[in-house]
Amino acid sequence: MDALRPDRSSATHFGLPRALEEVRKIQPKRTLFTGMMHLMDHEEVNDYLTKLLESEGLDAQLSYDGLCIAVRL
Repeated sequence: MDALRPDRSSATHFGLPRALEEVRKIQPKRTLFTGMMHLMDHEEVNDYLTKLLESEGLDAQLSYDGLCIAVRL
């Protein structure tokens, strides 16, 4: 899911707060956020997302360049 900024959405992209709202509605098994800008501190945001896994059961993290995802067909 798109999550461009750590603080707010824009006209064309979700920010992290809005993206998390959508994740709570959709309730996927796992969420990988993409398209982050330089203001997103990868380690800091992933630490925050880990806390959401513990408190809310939301399995979400920031993706990264070169990430490979296995897909069973």
